[in-house]
Amino acid sequence: LREYFSGNYSRAKTQFETVLQIDPGHALADLYLKNSDRAVEEEVKIHLEHGKKSLDSGKLRDAKAHYERVKRLLYRN
Repeated sequence: LREYFSGNYSRAKTQFETVLQIDPGHALADLYLKNSDRAVEEEVKIHLEHGKKSLDSGKLRDAKAHYERVKRLLYRN
């Protein structure tokens, strides 16, 4: 939960998946895993939008940073 509440959703997902391997019926772990998935998807969406805006305005370094963040987020998934 510490990772989840700190916004480290990818790390939190790993922990919740571990809990579910040990106890497949753990309702809270399942709930937080789904919430973590949604949070990662939302973060990807935000970075894609910011990356596109930066690219369109010629801020290539900024765009690259956003797209690399998306890549890191999706690599885990």
